[in-house]
Amino acid sequence: MTAWQLLSMLVGFAILGPVFMLPTLVAISRKHPKMLLIALFNGMFAWTILGWVALLIWANIPPKKPVAA
Repeated sequence: MTAWQLLSMLVGFAILGPVFMLPTLVAISRKHPKMLLIALFNGMFAWTILGWVALLIWANIPPKKPVAA
């Protein structure tokens, strides 16, 4: 492996790593009540485009507020 290939891989990981973890980062920043579950599913299913999109949508859905009695 040449130095150029190694550098290209490191730059690729530096850019794509946060994009891959975006649903988890959004859930953490929004203090989502299911952030741990979103992070777990992100590690398992985010490699599929559909799973990543579904997790990103889930992380952006605000939690339901309890109805006052």
